[in-house]
Amino acid sequence: MARVTTQKTKTDRKCSMCGDLIPIGAEYRKTKPFRQTPRVACARCSNKASFAETNPKKRTVLEAQEAADDCISEAVVIEDLCAAVDSLCESAQDVKSEWEEQAENIPENFEEKRTEAEGAAEALESWIFDLESASCDIGEMQEEYDGIPEEKDGSDEDARTREDVVNDARDKAAEAVYALDM
Repeated sequence: MARVTTQKTKTDRKCSMCGDLIPIGAEYRKTKPFRQTPRVACARCSNKASFAETNPKKRTVLEAQEAADDCISEAVVIEDLCAAVDSLCESAQDVKSEWEEQAENIPENFEEKRTEAEGAAEALESWIFDLESASCDIGEMQEEYDGIPEEKDGSDEDARTREDVVNDARDKAAEAVYALDM
């Protein structure tokens, strides 16, 4: 884990996470990972898990999860939820390929590192399956969404609304996004 410090700016700084300007006198967090470039984050971004992660592959997954979570929380239609889960799935596929390639290139006398890389690739493969399954389930919710009239006629107050379906799809997507155990 990288060392993280909280400081006040003496000059204008730029957040390395969101790109926003951190004004003079504002608090920011700085992380100095071993043999890596220091990263600076504003107060809003410093609470994200990806900020302090030193492993680039794990950081990529965490950043993709955070981006998907932002898309899911802002989504108003089911297509947006499917797109967020599918985008996360693509990012996970890329990182899984990197882990598999790393495992293949590790010499045999470093069995522990090879096992770690293979384990990470297997965890991602399982998660990708869960994401694809969730994407299919969310896609099926689109049919239910389309079958509900936009305006309620008042005949059945207990009937599901389009908003109910979107909220259920949002919950399904959020559950899949954070199902990774790595």
